[in-house]
Amino acid sequence: MAKNRPNIPPKSKKILQKEINSVCPFCENGEVEYFEIHHIDENPSNNDLSNLLMLCRICHSKITKGDISENEVRIVKENLKNTKQKIELASVTVDPQSSWEQKADNRYAFYRPSSNNRKLNSLLVLKWSLINHLPKTVILTSIKYDAVSLPSGIFGPPQPSILKSLAKYQIPIYWNQPVRYLMYDDQIQVPEKQAFQFETELFNDIMEKKCKIMNRGYVDFNFEFSDGQVVKAPRIFINCKSEDEQMVIRILS
Repeated sequence: MAKNRPNIPPKSKKILQKEINSVCPFCENGEVEYFEIHHIDENPSNNDLSNLLMLCRICHSKITKGDISENEVRIVKENLKNTKQKIELASVTVDPQSSWEQKADNRYAFYRPSSNNRKLNSLLVLKWSLINHLPKTVILTSIKYDAVSLPSGIFGPPQPSILKSLAKYQIPIYWNQPVRYLMYDDQIQVPEKQAFQFETELFNDIMEKKCKIMNRGYVDFNFEFSDGQVVKAPRIFINCKSEDEQMVIRILS
């Protein structure tokens, strides 16, 4: 079967190398002579450029082992496509002033507080850093999100942020409800070629009271801008690191 695998044309390899600017899109390794090409849909016969991503051997191995999810790969590929002319999602980190923790082996997985420090915020506050690559100013006009609850369990180090957040948006989580749009009065104006950061504070809304999120689930975010640009964020996992993560059952004696 492998013998009949169609070769990737040299021209495609040059395009893929240019797409990543000769740097691994996951770890910034620059030893491009050792890079490999990953088929995003795992079909070695599909050599369409939209299905191919050039990256270093180590990160390719992580994808094969499942340490880097297909969702993360697709987000990276989409951001690479948009980098030249659109808006790039650079990173998402947990606020160090929050008692939530970020999982080391999945940067999009966040766990409920394991600390009893009451000075820390018990609500989940995420810092989103984006870069406006457009040659004009844009305005963040709304946030679209969809929250899905999963069966319950788990734990994981906060990561620092560099940019100063321009705004904090309140995100009430209603599990397994229709997709929600949130529009805010305090919109962020982003000049051309500038990086920016904002925060989202996630919480369960119980009887109009903010409560920390205790159950497992994931949230899909889309950030919408004034010129019609939409930035699709990687799936955010809460109290788990994947949809099919095996639950840990503890028996209390």
